[in-house]
Amino acid sequence: MLFRRLALISILLLTCRPAMAERPPLPDPPRIDVPETFPPHPRLFINQKEIDALKAWAKRDKVVGEYVDAFITRSLAEIDTITLPGPKSGDHNRAIAGNSQRLAVAYVLSDKIELAEAAGRILTAYIEHVPNYRVSGLKGRVTSSALGEAAWATSAACAYDLIYNSGVLTDEQKQGIEQDVLKLSAEALRTCNHAGRSNWRMIAVAGFGSIGFCIGDRDLIDEALNGVRDETGKLKRDGFGHHVAWSMLDDGMYYERSLGYTTYVSSNYPYLLEAARHSGVDLWNMKMPGDEWGAGADPLRRFGPTGPRTIKGLFDAPFYRTMGDYSQVTVANVGSPSLTPKWFHEAAWRAYGDPKYAWLVHRGRKGRLPNNPVDLIWMSPEMTEGRFDLGKDATIGVTGRHTNACTLLPNGGLTILRQNGSSNAAAVLMTYGLWGSSHCHADQLSITLYAAEYQFIPEPKYFKGYGHKKFLSWDRQTIAHNTVTVDEISQDPQGDKDSPWVAPAPGRAPYSQPTLFHAGDKLKAFRAVCAPGRAYEGVTLDRTIAMVGSVVVDFYRCRSDREHQYDFSLHVDGQLAGSSVELGDAQAGPLADKLGYRHIVDLRRVALDEGVAELTYTRDNGVGPQLHLSFLPTGEGELIVGKGITGDHGRQADAVIVRKRAANADFVTVMNPAGNVDHPITATPLGDLPEDVLGVKLTSPDGSSHIVLSAETSRTFTYAGQTIKGQLALLKVQPDGTTELIDAVE
Repeated sequence: MLFRRLALISILLLTCRPAMAERPPLPDPPRIDVPETFPPHPRLFINQKEIDALKAWAKRDKVVGEYVDAFITRSLAEIDTITLPGPKSGDHNRAIAGNSQRLAVAYVLSDKIELAEAAGRILTAYIEHVPNYRVSGLKGRVTSSALGEAAWATSAACAYDLIYNSGVLTDEQKQGIEQDVLKLSAEALRTCNHAGRSNWRMIAVAGFGSIGFCIGDRDLIDEALNGVRDETGKLKRDGFGHHVAWSMLDDGMYYERSLGYTTYVSSNYPYLLEAARHSGVDLWNMKMPGDEWGAGADPLRRFGPTGPRTIKGLFDAPFYRTMGDYSQVTVANVGSPSLTPKWFHEAAWRAYGDPKYAWLVHRGRKGRLPNNPVDLIWMSPEMTEGRFDLGKDATIGVTGRHTNACTLLPNGGLTILRQNGSSNAAAVLMTYGLWGSSHCHADQLSITLYAAEYQFIPEPKYFKGYGHKKFLSWDRQTIAHNTVTVDEISQDPQGDKDSPWVAPAPGRAPYSQPTLFHAGDKLKAFRAVCAPGRAYEGVTLDRTIAMVGSVVVDFYRCRSDREHQYDFSLHVDGQLAGSSVELGDAQAGPLADKLGYRHIVDLRRVALDEGVAELTYTRDNGVGPQLHLSFLPTGEGELIVGKGITGDHGRQADAVIVRKRAANADFVTVMNPAGNVDHPITATPLGDLPEDVLGVKLTSPDGSSHIVLSAETSRTFTYAGQTIKGQLALLKVQPDGTTELIDAVE
């Protein structure tokens, strides 16, 4: 059912291509040599030496041995009840091929020939039927689409490889399986409707490339690695080399930016990577040249030039897209709530020996046993327990950096400022990346706030299934994110379109340029600017977040040459426990009839004057950490507190909106996550600020004070007796009222 939904969606996505038009033509990556000869079977995802090592591990490790024995026993019990393929193609064949793979894995771990015979019965039954299956419009032959076909192909090819030398298959049967089953599936996958930069194409490449290495078909392997060209020499369909060069950004992020789709491609690349490795081709460490597509949100290359890259960055980046408890933020479509070990981390560890992969594999597991016994083939008995620490500096890909517990992914467009590397530390994430496909949302400059192992201000995307009406009317809309909506219309390319599958006009792909990243000991900060025409015509969105201890100061500037309605929104996952201003009686609502707005109800409003408006939130149970929000006066406005949509999982966040009508508007917000105390930090507006400078004074309960200043442009200015050069500064207020410049960022 899932693949049918994805298949229908793919028809829409054929016109929703990545933002390539504004990029220059790219040189081809270097050609990858195809092996002339191949080692004996088994050689696809595991070889005999590795099988022997697994068997030895099971003998010396009681827990592993009991797991393997139980798996073999279950497999033997299933022999007489296996389902054989029939005359109808469809996604049910994925499970049938999966059974053949499971039986084949049990065979090589036990040497029980009856298991190989059962796997062989499934594969040989396909010889009669596959030639009669018709290729679907979505380029599935055995299944309904290329996505399902690739999964079927890797399972069937693995099973065939493992039982090849068992003696249960005749030469005629081998010929039939190779040419009338696997090769026909591969031919369908080669013609996947997505011929270029796409998760569909990469998954198809992994499928037919695995078949190529399994049956020794050099043409299939050549296309999988190098793509294929038409008679004029023009690239017709791309291959693995193009995907490393063009689909990975320089900081290791996948161009679609979604963690779910990053995981999707990460769980398919290793089929090809391991198949190639076992035939003497090292794709894991193969370097591809950098290019302009790798710049993503940083076309000016403020944060580093491109350079040769390997596939490793794709596996590294998700580790740094986490909060202190390793929870994740669902930027764009689909994602996991936390960093989760997958089978491909086993394969990646075998390739690189990176201790963080081993750490993740062991995290939360007892005895390092896989959820699926088939995944035993990816495991290395010599793996250590590993280690990973968000407090340790690192380079991610070519340009990504992790410094003083803060992460900058300038090309993928994601930055996290962390108080420190501990699980309780406060953290704030901002997303600003280049629109890569219709899996991206209208969420430029949206933030997420985390503290004490809790996302107080989350990314409130709630609805699974792209066909869900509320997926369009909520998840896809800018007002559902923690950023600014202009004139009640979502950012481009969503706008007011009544479809989730939208694409920007050529040259208009949304992104925000990162302009500042600072990971100091006392001050941590990030800034990004969304230029006119990138999110809204004629409007500049400019956001600076500064972290002082656990406190986040948020400076959001909106600039235009005509008046607009600016709605600055934060979605708070908690209970409103207190307010310094008298909120009006609740009105049923909705806030407006526009997409997104129609779901915000139970509205309480108050006009903002020259005072600070403060809201205090607790977690849902009313105990534990609190979140204090201080909205500083920066011109006339209105504070609206309503209830957002109730999601599939029953969660409902408060929608806190500051509304202003002007050509130019500033929003200054102090976010203070703290323990069970009434008010640990007092936020006070500053007077006599220089032109185009915003600022706030932060006073702790012990009376100590700091000043945070944000200039619209980096320049030299004076305040409180200090000469400041740059765009952001932190000052300490001495007991006698004088100030000390602690840090300044140009």
